[in-house]
Amino acid sequence: MKECLTKACQAIAMKRWTTKCWLTSLTCSIPTCMRKISGSTYAVYDPKKKELDSKHKRSADIKAQLKFVHPQSEMSIIAKQIVQDAQKTNSQHNLQVLRKQATVEQFSQKIEGLKTNMQKIEMEIPDKPLTYSLKDVEYAENNWLKNLSKTVEFVTFDNKQKDGLQIKPSPLLGTEDPNIPPSKVPCVGCGAHLQCQHNTFPGFLPSEYFKIHTEKDLKSTLCQRCYYIRHCEAFKEVTTNPKEFAEIISKIRPTKSLVVMVVDLMDINGSIVPNLMQYIGFQHEVIVVGNKADLLCPDTPDYLVNVTHQLQKACADAGVSKIRKCTLISAKTGFGIERLISTLLTAYKKKVDVFIVGTANAGKSSLFNALLASDYCKHTARDLIERATISVWPGTTLNLLKFPIMRPSSHNFTLRVIRLKQEEAMRKEERRIKHLTTMSEKEKVWQLKGDVRTTDIRNINQRQADETVIPWGQNIAALKVRSDGTVKLIESEKKSQPFEEEAYSESYWTYDTPGVINPNQIINMLTPEEAPLLAPAQMLVPQSLIFKPGETVFVSGLARMDFLESDDSVLLTVHCGPKIPIHVIPTTEADEFYAKNVGTHILGLPIGNKDRLLKLPSLVGNEFSVNGVKDKLAVADIQLSSLGWISIAPNGEKSVKMRAYTPGGIGLFLRMPALLPFHTSYKGKRIAGTPFFETRPPGWIMSKKKIDIPAIV
Repeated sequence: MKECLTKACQAIAMKRWTTKCWLTSLTCSIPTCMRKISGSTYAVYDPKKKELDSKHKRSADIKAQLKFVHPQSEMSIIAKQIVQDAQKTNSQHNLQVLRKQATVEQFSQKIEGLKTNMQKIEMEIPDKPLTYSLKDVEYAENNWLKNLSKTVEFVTFDNKQKDGLQIKPSPLLGTEDPNIPPSKVPCVGCGAHLQCQHNTFPGFLPSEYFKIHTEKDLKSTLCQRCYYIRHCEAFKEVTTNPKEFAEIISKIRPTKSLVVMVVDLMDINGSIVPNLMQYIGFQHEVIVVGNKADLLCPDTPDYLVNVTHQLQKACADAGVSKIRKCTLISAKTGFGIERLISTLLTAYKKKVDVFIVGTANAGKSSLFNALLASDYCKHTARDLIERATISVWPGTTLNLLKFPIMRPSSHNFTLRVIRLKQEEAMRKEERRIKHLTTMSEKEKVWQLKGDVRTTDIRNINQRQADETVIPWGQNIAALKVRSDGTVKLIESEKKSQPFEEEAYSESYWTYDTPGVINPNQIINMLTPEEAPLLAPAQMLVPQSLIFKPGETVFVSGLARMDFLESDDSVLLTVHCGPKIPIHVIPTTEADEFYAKNVGTHILGLPIGNKDRLLKLPSLVGNEFSVNGVKDKLAVADIQLSSLGWISIAPNGEKSVKMRAYTPGGIGLFLRMPALLPFHTSYKGKRIAGTPFFETRPPGWIMSKKKIDIPAIV
């Protein structure tokens, strides 16, 4: 018997499997499919389903833990079989038992223990088998969330959006103290003055934290709202007045400054600050920056030229004058940032401050952080100034944030130019080598990105001096013994000193301003759990479809377009985020379809019950007429505010009439010509039985473009 047990233990050690043993109520290492003892097989757990993928692995573990099997039949058979195997008598087996009687007695005691544990389990397990599915688990979690939301203040968590689950609330820690006046120290993340009087006002800190910190400590402190956004992926709503943001922008008027207006390329017309020149004055030069260029799906290799032209035209039509330059960037991937920095450094000779302005969620704070970590900020202040808080929710910045601008001396500017040329030469060489070698499909995916780095402006003597004082080896920490005998670790690393503005009194500054609320943007109507669904994280994947007269297309529950008149069908290309559902139905059934599915997962947005839906304005439509030019060319776009836009490509030179709807009719614009007119770059094969076409991989045109770059000598 001992040899059999030894073999079983060896097999167990080799397999390294772990499961729950109902006989011992302990976790033991055994094969999950079969247990073999003395040559006999005992079926304990036999999973018939295939292994779940990693996405549902946690759910499978929950179901395995909650699945109870009644052991009266299976466990009794197993116990009897174990006893029978232990009592088998043959000459060789009896000889081994007689020689090692002590081992058999120990084994018999274990069997008695198994029986006792089995009886306890039978008393604890109900008569009928219980099986809990994943839906039961989700239902229990949702009920817990609903009950919890009634007792604590609501905070939106973005990480649950990724799994498609409900937004869960979290309690706010700390208490208020209305007797303590607010400080004059701004939050390093959003710029709001820190206070502990009311937790729904900007800059709130719990009174327990606010009282024990000095003014010097507060200079490097985040407010509770910024802390939630950065460390908890949560959003806490605060009470703000949009008119105050406009007043902050108005302070630019009497200053001598340069204005950088950030425009969201996903919503060009809606993200241009309304009446900008009336706020800042007509004497200021403006640099127009089109952000989120990495989200545009290219239709031709030279698509950025057309986008830049359309951006400049839209700004001029909106009344923006004295445009110094119009450029495209991506504050997220770094594309175009170095080019923008070079433009800003050339403007330093004018001796002006720089103000970054724009509407909410245009990407001003992301651009501010990119400039702060680059050559544009003084190198002595880069590590002292806290980065601005950024999030997918609009209205994160609540007051002015700033950093000192680096003075571009001839020496520093020359070193910067040399660095940029070297990096460009290295990128060209890397692209040349890639095109000479065989690349996988994954490597052929094209992306608009760039590197934002800093220039080493030290001379040879400074560099050698810094290298000689670089510490080496591990950090040394001190230990302090308390009176109670416990040991406390004293860290040797010192915290960075707070940024002292007085040390840069002669510098010029770059300011990040709060986002102006544009009433023509749908995103301002959405709740904190709805807003992240509009923000695409990757390049848009345009969806092409055949649109016939008498049909209606729904872009989520926030936009609708009816085909009113035409002699022939048209080709539509919908440019929106991947989480926005698209439905095409007959116009006669559109009202019934909308009333039935609004607020559900079928239409996606908006989210919520009837009370939430009643807070949104009804869908209001505007008519648009478009005349075709030639085949295979989109002639116009209908902008659907923050959702995206729809490109229209009539068949030949025919005229079509459409009616587009949004809540309250806001954010509807007709853009001619189209921003990305060559729709055939996206359209693949027709999907059988549907009006939709397959979509080609985003950026495939750029990845297949031949690049003839000579070798670097």
